[in-house]
Amino acid sequence: MLKSISGILGAATLLLLLATVGSVMFPEKTPSWAILFGAATVCGVLSVMTFRQSKK
Repeated sequence: MLKSISGILGAATLLLLLATVGSVMFPEKTPSWAILFGAATVCGVLSVMTFRQSKK
């Protein structure tokens, strides 16, 4: 169960990083890149923490 949650959070991290790149390339059509990058960082940290908990 925890591994699947970790995988979902990892996929969300990847998508948020891609959205961050898009917001840097097209700043007038998307939200601030800092918000997207912060959300990607939080998802990445949660993904790693969840994966580590699943190994115990």
